[in-house]
Amino acid sequence: MRETSRVLDENGIAYAGVGENLAQAGAARFLETTRGRVALLSFASSLWPQARAGEPTGETSGRPGLSPLRLREKRCGAARYARELETYTRCYARLRSWSGGPKSLMFAGLTYKAAENVGHSFEPNPHDVADILRNVRHGRQFSDFLIVSNHGHDPRNWSQEPPDYAQSLAHGLIDAGADAYVVHGPHQL
Repeated sequence: MRETSRVLDENGIAYAGVGENLAQAGAARFLETTRGRVALLSFASSLWPQARAGEPTGETSGRPGLSPLRLREKRCGAARYARELETYTRCYARLRSWSGGPKSLMFAGLTYKAAENVGHSFEPNPHDVADILRNVRHGRQFSDFLIVSNHGHDPRNWSQEPPDYAQSLAHGLIDAGADAYVVHGPHQL
């Protein structure tokens, strides 16, 4: 990351979404043009947990990495499987503590939920959303045009549908000052 950032800086190429700590990774970067100042703000909703940039604390300078939009995924199954899910939930509850209700089960970091339609559901981390929206408002104050970019593979690379949170997030970003919101990452044309 540092080497790539160095080469981009040396060549005058604007980039965003990475930094030496979380504040730098989330901040808008600017490009001066003859038609005005363009801001670029970027984050990733598809990332390994260790790729997230960290906040500085005390004498620690923070951890280099990405600006994140962490998601809590729920896998939804047909309602006819609700009985089996309840059985697994009762068995699992005896083994260790769990969260959920009679129609959901958290196992191996994922929540499984009985639903009418089979698919995936995602809940964005509210702290990440608040940070991103704050950074959009800040970038808007200092630019004539603001582009927000999200690297995301949600729900999966094979999906032709956007994730369920995409529309409300896009509205929030535009309401906060984004002129354009671009999502890239699924390996499809």
